[in-house]
Amino acid sequence: MQKKSVETDETELITKCWVVKDMFQFENVGFSNTIGNFKYLTCADCEMGPIGWHSLETKINYVADQRVKHYS
Repeated sequence: MQKKSVETDETELITKCWVVKDMFQFENVGFSNTIGNFKYLTCADCEMGPIGWHSLETKINYVADQRVKHYS
């Protein structure tokens, strides 16, 4: 992920995500200001993101698989 210097209207299709039902399960995730019915999730260390979103209606968090590095 790289910070863009100019805002664009690009979109990205998220095909897989992890569901995290309790926001207190995160160890290092920041939340953006409210935008509509969502808060976007960011890396709390480097503030890069969004890496996912938090639904204010359901209180469920979704972390986009393609936005984070993970090891199996």
